[in-house]
Amino acid sequence: MTSTVQIIIGFILLIAGGEGLVRGASSIALRLGIPSIVVGLTIMALGTSAPELAVSIKASMSGNPEIAMGNIIGSNIFNILFILGLSSLIIPLKINLSIIKKEIPFLIFITFLFYGFLWDQKLAKYEAVFLIGLCISYTYLLVKNALKETKGKELNEGVKPSLLINSILILVGLVSVIYGAKFLVLGTSEVARSLGVSETIIGLTIVACGTSLPEVIASVMAAIRGKGDLAIGNVVGSNLYNILAIGGVSGVVTESALVVSNELVRIDFPVMLGATIICYPLFRSDRTLTRPEGVILVILFISYLSFRYSIS
Repeated sequence: MTSTVQIIIGFILLIAGGEGLVRGASSIALRLGIPSIVVGLTIMALGTSAPELAVSIKASMSGNPEIAMGNIIGSNIFNILFILGLSSLIIPLKINLSIIKKEIPFLIFITFLFYGFLWDQKLAKYEAVFLIGLCISYTYLLVKNALKETKGKELNEGVKPSLLINSILILVGLVSVIYGAKFLVLGTSEVARSLGVSETIIGLTIVACGTSLPEVIASVMAAIRGKGDLAIGNVVGSNLYNILAIGGVSGVVTESALVVSNELVRIDFPVMLGATIICYPLFRSDRTLTRPEGVILVILFISYLSFRYSIS
C-alpha cells in the first residue's frame, strides 16, 4: 500500500469516525443528563488521545524517546493553537465557566509540573507513576462531581436514538479515528523520512499532527453542530491526558528514565507552556473564543512550525 493510499484511507476513517463520535457522545450526554463538557473532558478526550498513547508507548519501548515526547509536546501545541483556532473560525466557541475556573488552571499547573520533571532532561520512574496517579484521581473526581450534579434528575427518555445505538456510534467512531490516525501517520511519516527529516521534528510535527487528527475531526464536527462545550472539552481534556496518562505510561514502560533532548526542553516545551497559559485570558474575555482570536491562534501555530523547520 503506497503512502498516498494510506493518507487517503486515514482521512476517510477520521472524518467518518469523528462524526460518529460527536453524535454518540452528545446524545448520551443529553439522554443521561450529563453535562456535555464532562463527556468532552472524559470519553472524547480519552478516545481521541488513543493514537498518541499507542505511538508514544511504542516509541518509548523501542528506544525512540524523542518521538514519544515530541508527540506529546507537539500534540498539545497543535491542539490549542490549531484545533481551537480552526474550530472558532467555524463558529465562535462559548466557554463553559467550569473550564475557566477549574480545567484551565489545572492544565496550567500540570504543564508547569511536567516541565519541572523534565528540566533535567529525563522523566524518572517515580515521576511517571505520580503522573498516572494524578490522572486516575482527576478522572475519578470529574466523574464523581458530574454524577453528584445529575443525581435525582430524570433521564431524558425522549432522546432518540437509543443509548445502545449511541454507544455503538461512539465505539465505531473511536475505532475509526484510531485506525485512521494510524494509516495517516504511516503515510506521512514515510514521506517525511524520504525527505530526510529528523526524528525530533517527525515527533513534533508529522506524528503529533497526525495523531491529533481525531481531536481535529471531533472538535470541528462538534463546532459545526453547535456543541462548543464538546469542542473545548475535547481539546482541554486531551491535553491533560496527553501529559498525565501518555507521559506517565511512556515513562513507566521504558527500561530506565525517559531521556529527552535539551532542544525539546528549552525550545518546544516553553512554546507548549505559553500556548496553555494564553488560553486563560482568551477564555475569560466574554467567555467566548472569537473568530479573530482563532485567526491569531492559527497564525501562531504556522509561525511555530516555520521557526521549527528553519532551525532543524
